[in-house]
Amino acid sequence: MPAKILINQESKINKYILDDLKISMSVPQRKHLELLVTGIIGSSDKRTISNIVRSSVSKKDRSCTQKFLNSSPWNEDDAKLKQKKYIETILEKELEVNSEPFFAILDDTIIDKSKDSKKIAGMGYHYSHSSGKQEWSHNIQSLHCVAGNISVPFDFEMYLKSDYCEANNLEFKSKVDISIDMLKCLELQKEYRSYFLIDSWYTSPKLINKAAEIGFHTIGALKSNRIFYPMGIRHKLSEFIQYITDSDLDLVTVKGKDYKIYRYEGHMNDLENAVVLITWDISSPNAEPKYILCTDVTLDSKTIMLYYSKRWHIETSFRYLKDRLGLDHYQMRSLKAIKRFLIIQYISYAYVEFFRHKNKIIPLSSNFGDTIDFIKLCNMKYTIGFIYDCGKNNVDIKSLYESFGIPA
Repeated sequence: MPAKILINQESKINKYILDDLKISMSVPQRKHLELLVTGIIGSSDKRTISNIVRSSVSKKDRSCTQKFLNSSPWNEDDAKLKQKKYIETILEKELEVNSEPFFAILDDTIIDKSKDSKKIAGMGYHYSHSSGKQEWSHNIQSLHCVAGNISVPFDFEMYLKSDYCEANNLEFKSKVDISIDMLKCLELQKEYRSYFLIDSWYTSPKLINKAAEIGFHTIGALKSNRIFYPMGIRHKLSEFIQYITDSDLDLVTVKGKDYKIYRYEGHMNDLENAVVLITWDISSPNAEPKYILCTDVTLDSKTIMLYYSKRWHIETSFRYLKDRLGLDHYQMRSLKAIKRFLIIQYISYAYVEFFRHKNKIIPLSSNFGDTIDFIKLCNMKYTIGFIYDCGKNNVDIKSLYESFGIPA
């Protein structure tokens, strides 16, 4: 059947935007926002503006929705700020009843476009981890938060190349500067034990030290050329492994997998004291070792490994954003419209995650994708029930067509 979507969610989405987020918008603007959130969550097609408008039961013109993104006078930074404040209130409630620490996870992803998309603002060549080469793309830097059973994207920024910023009279910010700005927006680390999780691309002394000032211990991967000082002797990590014997290793089991671990605690360049784990996955004996840094020297090796494994939450969130919410489907040209559309996608993600967390009929083991499927199933049941009630009440078919926005 046509994807006339999420009829039974509109009032809940309205409440989320109006009562929970308290985003300042006129009624027509809020209707456009509800339409986009509804379409991003419920559509089965690409999340282009045309497809979202076409699949909605609300009678909207595509050009009006495009105007809402391009030029309508609403403050996207205020909407983003209110989303972040609301997320923190929900995360804090979860931390109050959960003994686990708070985790803030940083990473970036690229949204590649075809080479003929030269007119889309902010594009540049960025390294893709999946293809192993530079791709014509946007680079989205994201901060993801985990507290107990809640896992939600908290913030994002688009990384713009310095030459693009110079040509367009924009302030350039490095990825480290963007990361610090996003961390500064958080308050939970002031009250709860908190860890900042990063991969080897972000494990820089500047970022680690700034995270410590803000209130985070850092757990991050290291590249093999990093310097440390076992027994006071300067070594690269990759050079030192030749001196490690089996008697130097501990056996640790994390989430059912066995690892051999060498543990170092001491000085590193620009870090006064830290733990470094050199780890081998026993199930892959020929694989290169991995290196993990932790600034909280009180943690045992197993806990460091367990906490670092939570970094995978941001990888799955990128996958859900792209595969289930269409993060890379936009076809807009202006930076303002693109940023606004991305904000709305992050609002949509948080709505689904909080829907999963609050609804007890959804099993705790359910993930984000399961929750979207559940929402769509509820919508189908609602639609069938709506049609059934119309039949019982002798509603003529023309009125039924009108309810679904279908020409008679």
